[in-house]
Amino acid sequence: MDNKPLEGVKCIVSTCAYNKDGNKCTADSILVEPKHAHTSDDTDCSTFKPLR
Repeated sequence: MDNKPLEGVKCIVSTCAYNKDGNKCTADSILVEPKHAHTSDDTDCSTFKPLR
């Protein structure tokens, strides 16, 4: 991980280790699941990593 924010990805989860400087996501990539979601309420960011 190089801590460079993913362009266009906003994360407001303050307890995620990838959340940096103004709600930017610094993960190398993100994975949003499940495959057959029908609404945004059905989805989860599986990339979430808790702060240590």
